[in-house]
Amino acid sequence: MEKKVVLILVRYYLPGSKSGGPGRSLANLINSLGDEFDFKVITSDRDWLDDSSYKEVEIDAWNQIGKAQVYYLSYKGRSLFALSKLLNQVTHDVMYLNSFFSYDFSVKPLLLRFLRRIPERPVILAARGELSQGALAIKYFKKNAFIYLARLSPLYRNILWQASSVREAGDIHKVIGAEEKVSISLNIPTPMGGDIKSGHSFKEKGRLKIIFLSRVSRKKNLDGALNILKDIKGDIEFDIYGPLEDKTYWVDCQKLMQKLPSNILVSYKGSVSYDKVSDIFENYHLFFLPTHGENFGHVILESLSSGCPVLISDQTPWRDLENYGCGWALPLNAPEAFKEVITRCVYMDYFEHTQLVKKAYQFSEKVRKDEKIVLQNREIFLKALI
Repeated sequence: MEKKVVLILVRYYLPGSKSGGPGRSLANLINSLGDEFDFKVITSDRDWLDDSSYKEVEIDAWNQIGKAQVYYLSYKGRSLFALSKLLNQVTHDVMYLNSFFSYDFSVKPLLLRFLRRIPERPVILAARGELSQGALAIKYFKKNAFIYLARLSPLYRNILWQASSVREAGDIHKVIGAEEKVSISLNIPTPMGGDIKSGHSFKEKGRLKIIFLSRVSRKKNLDGALNILKDIKGDIEFDIYGPLEDKTYWVDCQKLMQKLPSNILVSYKGSVSYDKVSDIFENYHLFFLPTHGENFGHVILESLSSGCPVLISDQTPWRDLENYGCGWALPLNAPEAFKEVITRCVYMDYFEHTQLVKKAYQFSEKVRKDEKIVLQNREIFLKALI
């Protein structure tokens, strides 16, 4: 039987790594289902925040990347006319969009579809956490104006929405409309690259090494982390990794850093390539990410896979960490609860911390080996093709 063609449009994809989850989610999806479906990806010709195109691929042309053909679109190729021409050249059975707000890679394809300038095929739209309460609070008026117009327009009718959790499905129904069709499928995690690692940083009582690894943006809530840390006793090293998405926000965070007491040593370590993430996590006792919202949070699973327990907000799918003994997911309106956990970790000894480390390994392995996740993702394409 001839494989069905899934045409994916996403703003950033491999070999890029700075934009975080969506590109990685799609790479894992293609790796898992690439033998069953023919995946074609249209994406940007450069990584997030970069001024120049990728050097290792051909631009405005198809490249074989893993199990998918990938077309890296230059700026001149993003006009309605050029995009219409490209989409008409690609025979496909379903179009898979990976943003609600992306003008070039979501709005334009839907507009061309409505105007019948491209073939009318089933559409799956993954909002990737963009409709969560925390995400919408950032640039609130601009985003809500767009949502108002989108609800009035015919562009989003008769499409299948993808959510990565029951909570995100609720966000979609609340923001877009209760009548919308939503299918839930957890993002496919990155496969384990061999045996689980056994090394991690030695934990001394009264000392804690904390890592924040994410894009430095309001959504990720670095300022919230700094405000929580300022009242903690004990010797704390707090290292920040990630690209600076919002320079103005970063200046605000630097001002907060200058007010931290002398027992807290904070350092910015810059961006880090994906292949180095696991090794970096092993040098820390706790991953701290009080995010305003994640539809999946690959970095959370990467931390657990590296034996680094996590302290996050409850605005992610990873909400039962404490039951598994590998971390905590707390409400953002309870800063004292965050302080209590961090204080407990500061005065935790090596043996108690080692139990957290073991539980982190075990939980991550359980998630990565869950075959139901792949089945859910397969089902969403089959549902769209009916």
